[in-house]
Amino acid sequence: MILKCLLEGNSVRSTARLCDVDPKTVLSMLEHAGKNCERIMGKLLVNIPVKGVQCDEIWGYVRKKESHKFPFEANDDSIGGAYCFVAIERYSKLVLNFALGRRDQSTTDAFIEGLRGATANQRFQITTDGFQPYNSSITTTLGDRVDYAMLIKTYAQPEEEQRRYSPPEVVDAKPVVVIGNQTRTRFAHRTSSGKIFQSVWACVA
Repeated sequence: MILKCLLEGNSVRSTARLCDVDPKTVLSMLEHAGKNCERIMGKLLVNIPVKGVQCDEIWGYVRKKESHKFPFEANDDSIGGAYCFVAIERYSKLVLNFALGRRDQSTTDAFIEGLRGATANQRFQITTDGFQPYNSSITTTLGDRVDYAMLIKTYAQPEEEQRRYSPPEVVDAKPVVVIGNQTRTRFAHRTSSGKIFQSVWACVA
């Protein structure tokens, strides 16, 4: 019942009230289910043939945002900004791998290593944003089987009110080839509202 409530979008506290349990019980159940899901995913999602993979990071935070940390918390990685790295197969929308952690080189390396284990040993196309740690991770770990491009996005400078309460709009997107053949592949870009912004041609097979 706890998991059903969480899957329906209820918060931890509302789930605790509906199921008549302590919020700590809800968090414990969520952690237990998450570990099982990760274990099953790592066991079943291996050697999958793919054609195109898109990688991105989802921002979040633990306890407080990075800018709100006190000076004595500056080096405490257990609080502050937290990211979920996700690799999605472009055509089937299957989540091939994910990694939770800081937006740094070590998390990126673990994420790409997991992606290598999830994909079959055949050539495929992969696209990321301009986050530089992807460059060394993919070149080192997947360089023998991928055509790789970064999609460098340019964002508009919003007004003060928009800057505080909504993400900036994408006004341009430029593909940059890192590894692979220069063949045209189409990508659709979406704005923060979910509407298609534009289509560009990335120079990878």
